[in-house]
This record gives sequence, structure tokens and C-alpha cells, in this order.
Amino acid sequence: MFDQIQQSMKTITQPRSGAPRNLASWIINLLIIISLIASSASAQTTYTTIADGNWNNPATWQDGVIPTSEIQAGDEVFIYHDILYNIDYDLTNYGTITIESMVSNTVAKLEIFNTYNFVNNGTVFMINAIYVQPIFNDQGGELDGNFINNSAGYIEIWNTYVEVAQNWENNGGIMDIRDACIYVGENFIIDDGNVDLEDLSLTAGMRGSGDISFTDGMFTFNHTAFQLAG
Repeated sequence: MFDQIQQSMKTITQPRSGAPRNLASWIINLLIIISLIASSASAQTTYTTIADGNWNNPATWQDGVIPTSEIQAGDEVFIYHDILYNIDYDLTNYGTITIESMVSNTVAKLEIFNTYNFVNNGTVFMINAIYVQPIFNDQGGELDGNFINNSAGYIEIWNTYVEVAQNWENNGGIMDIRDACIYVGENFIIDDGNVDLEDLSLTAGMRGSGDISFTDGMFTFNHTAFQLAG
């Protein structure tokens, strides 16, 4: 891409007075450079799992290309396998993350283990899948980690099991959740946004205390059960 830009720059000549053809050529080449730069800036990357495994393992991903902890706008991540997110940073999404069971005899799963948050500013699809930020470790100790959907975020969850260690926070984003089961360690908080819940079983307070709260926004509930365990 940058070789093309350099080549185009070489063809640009300073327009001379009284030479409209040279001026037109100069403008055309300048527009080509602008177009090439814009195309390069807007190029997207697609990441697709090919096997169960750790997030940071090249063998987990097609062509060995590993997504970073921050998914950029325009980038797409397709999780079709059982994946453990084992990077020491929050997972922050500005692009699109899809967790979907598409492979025979494999349930798509994303697990983010201990302390790290999932922060969504883009689009997330969970379809016939499992998403887990474990509430407890194997010894019964409490773990940390929040699921945060900000105002630019869109989440669609269908027929999926979800577990969040501490808090589920919707800060003005859009949520469409159907045929799902969600367990939250502490609080399920909807602070503004557009929320559609159908055939949902939601349990908060799994760590002994918590709350379910809806403040500003538009809410639609249909066949939805709420329970406080704490």
C-alpha cells in the first residue's frame, strides 16, 4: 500500500503557470494519494478461531494472527471454539465480536478469567454459546471482573449461558437478549439505553449481595424472570 503511495507521489509535478494540463494531472495524482491513504486507514482485519485454546496462542487463530486486547473499529473477531482470554488487560471492543457455535460437536465459549473486564463500545453477538467471567474459582473464592456496555455498544444474545463475576453495567447501550440465562456475582445495572429482554432468566447477587436496577431508558420485558440470590 505504501509503495503505491510513494509511486503516486513521484508522478506529481509542480504545476507551471499557463499549463492547465499539468495542473489537472497534479490534482488527479493528489486525489489518488488521498484515496490510497483513506483506504489504508479504513482497512479492517478479520480474526477467526480454528481450534480450542488460549487467546494468545497463534495455533488458536487462522493464519496465526492473534487479536490484541483492544479490537479496533472495523475489525471482526469470530469465536467458534472454546477460548480462554489470557491477556493481562481488559478486553475492549470497538469492532465486532461474534461468539457462535458453528463447528460440529463444538460449543463456542469465551472465558475471561479473573480481574479483567469486558468493555464494549462496538457490537457483540453471542449465539448458541457460552460467555463466562467466573464468579468463583475452584476453591470457592470470589473472582473479579465486570461486563460493561457503553453508549456506543450493541449486544445481541440468543440462547446463551452468561456468567459475570461482579457487575453487569449498561451505560446507554442497546441490548437484545432472548432465550438466555445470566448469572451475575453482584449487580445488574441498566443506566439508560434501549433494552429488550425476552425469555430471560436473570440471577444477581450470587456472591451474597447485589441488586437489579433499571433507571433511564426504554425497556421491554417478555417472559423474563428476575431473582436476587443474595
